[in-house]
Order: sequence, then C-alpha cells, then structure tokens
Amino acid sequence: MHGKLIFILMHLTCALITFLASNNSWAKATNDSNPWEADIEAGAVLTSGNTNTSSLNTAIQMQYTTDSWLVKTKLTALNSKENNKTSKEKYTGKINYDKNLTKRWYLGLTGQQERDRFNGFYYQGSAAISLGYKLLQKNRHQLSLEVGPGYFRERARNKNTLNSENIARVATAYTWEINPNVELEKEYIIESGNKKTIQSFSAGLKSKLSHSLAAKLKFKTRHSSKVPIDNNNSDTETSLNLVYKF
Repeated sequence: MHGKLIFILMHLTCALITFLASNNSWAKATNDSNPWEADIEAGAVLTSGNTNTSSLNTAIQMQYTTDSWLVKTKLTALNSKENNKTSKEKYTGKINYDKNLTKRWYLGLTGQQERDRFNGFYYQGSAAISLGYKLLQKNRHQLSLEVGPGYFRERARNKNTLNSENIARVATAYTWEINPNVELEKEYIIESGNKKTIQSFSAGLKSKLSHSLAAKLKFKTRHSSKVPIDNNNSDTETSLNLVYKF
C-alpha cells in the first residue's frame, strides 16, 4: 500500500471529482463558472543540499472548486543527470480536500508522499485532518491557517527500517495579487512529532505572459530535524518555470 500511496490518492480524487461533477444539486460551481482548473509547468532548477546540480522540474496540477468544496491534486517530478548518470530523482504527490463549514471556517484533509533516491529514504508520507480559518479574504489578499493531527511514515534505506508516528500539523498559505498579471504565493508547513520535525517553506512569483501562459519563479526549502548519516538536514530548490493553464 505504501508504495502505491500516490496512485491511491489520485484514484480517490478522480472518484470524488466525478461525483461532484455529476451531482449538481449537491455542489454548485461558484458563480456558475467552470469549476475545473488544470495547469502544467516545466523548467530548469538549481538545487543545493544533498546534491548540487542543474535539473529539470515538471508539475501537473488539477483543481475542482465549488461553493462547498475545494479538491486539489498535484504531482511533481525532479530529475537530473551528470556525466550520463542520474544525480537527482524525486517524485512527490499531494492531495487536498477542503470542505467549507462557514464563510471563513473549513475542514481540511491532506495526504502527500515523497520519493527521493538521494535523501536516504525510500519514501516519506503523511496524512492529516485539520481545522482551517481564512484570516484574510480581500480581493487582492488571501491568508489561511490550518491546525490539526496527522500521521507520518517513512522507510529508511539504511537497514531498510520503517518509522512512523503521530504528528501535529500547522500550515499557513498566503496569496497576494500584486496586479492583474502578477501574483505572489507563500506557504509554510510544520509537521512535528516526538521523533522528528519537518518544516517546509515555498514562495513563488507568477507573471502572466498571455491568457494561458505564465512564467513562475519559485523557491522551496525543506528542513528535517533528523536525517540519515551523510545527509543534510536542509534541501533547497530554486526554479524558473513556464506554466500553461488549460
């Protein structure tokens, strides 16, 4: 099951989205607009930490939004080669289900998994349920906070050991529409248990080039309080991608 977590989450998302789309009486799209959004992005990446190299970064994201629900799934891949040898290979999958309780309060369910050949783990994954609150809902500023319990699991490559624990998850997300063509996004997530704490931060600046095409500059960093021997506690990625929106 653990090796197929991303695919299971994808199937669950597709099933839920199909249900939402076929049941108009249960969930109506906001302002009767198209509830579907999808985009593909690709570009070059500079990394530092466990590896220092140039890479190719790709991502696919789908989103379904109604007055009651937000369902979002994202798959990313990062691959590099040095002297015809793979030096970086990482795949991540993430799914979010958010159910609005009021105009500001919502219930969230999040699941994610990361597979990285060069970080000392076969995989790392977590799932959490949280209560969220929209602190800002202005036209140009959106800010939300989520807090809740979760579960973390990882399999280390050295000795092939399996570690798992209950965690507390805190997440905040901020979006600022600087102007109709430029948008700033920030996200900060803490997943903390008795054995380790993982902190993730990302910031992205997206500029529209046309109705369907945009350029995106993004910075990501991830810090783990406990890692295998010969691995760094922090990894960073800086990318410049082209984003095509369907």
